[in-house]
Amino acid sequence: MRSGPSVLSTRPVVLVLSAVAVVLVVVGPLLKHADNVTPESPTEVRYALAYSAGLFDLGTEANVPTWFAATLLVLLALALVVTAVAARARGGAAGPYLVLAVVALVLSVDEAAELHEQLNLLAGRLEEWLGPLPTFSWIVPGAALAAAAGTALLWLGRQLPGQLRRRLVISGTVFLLGALVVEGLSGSIVGATGYENPTYLALNALEEGLEKAGVLLALSAVLARLHVRLTADGLSVALAASPDDAQDAAEWVPYPTTAGGQLGRGGHAGPIASPRGSAESSTDVPRAVR
Repeated sequence: MRSGPSVLSTRPVVLVLSAVAVVLVVVGPLLKHADNVTPESPTEVRYALAYSAGLFDLGTEANVPTWFAATLLVLLALALVVTAVAARARGGAAGPYLVLAVVALVLSVDEAAELHEQLNLLAGRLEEWLGPLPTFSWIVPGAALAAAAGTALLWLGRQLPGQLRRRLVISGTVFLLGALVVEGLSGSIVGATGYENPTYLALNALEEGLEKAGVLLALSAVLARLHVRLTADGLSVALAASPDDAQDAAEWVPYPTTAGGQLGRGGHAGPIASPRGSAESSTDVPRAVR
């Protein structure tokens, strides 16, 4: 007998990525601090410690944390593109998702190539007018750029479903809290005590942790909008039904009750009604994109 389609959960993907992020945020500063306080010596153990500290250093580029952060942003961009295709298949707007995907890709490139450091050229002019800045010089123009981009994205986000919009706003706030506020504090510490100060290492870990948490929150929010099934024909992806999706609200119908009189799937609202007005079964999703 042919079995029905299997629903695939995306939650384990986010959990595994979150666990890796926690390990990197904890291990990196510990190795760096150990490298800072260990006397120099021509031993293999000392060399291994220095190499490991550089490989997992949260404050430098071209290493494991940088690769992981860039990969997270690429995964977010891919999830947004898939969501855009699924939304388009349902007759919805794909534009907002594609714009957010481009933003995620730009941030990924910035993470790998430190493009934001080029703002130091503009910051140099600001220092000529305002005097020395108490933190990293790129923070001021970076904050202005983030404010402009954030305002534009908030306006664009009005086209997104309410729940997804709220979750993305929260994730963006968490990301910017690390990328601007905490890094600004880190810059003031570096100016006073240098990069080897334990306080700087702790702030740097907090900054990177908030940035990765923001991306993971966004990835979780986007993946929650997707309904992934494994069928006999292959992988099937469609938008998951959402009670606060304005586009689908008029078509929303409850799941039929089970033999015990309880609503299916924990009492949540159910599948989208077909254009003819008849509800699809609980295992079907509308207009799956393969």
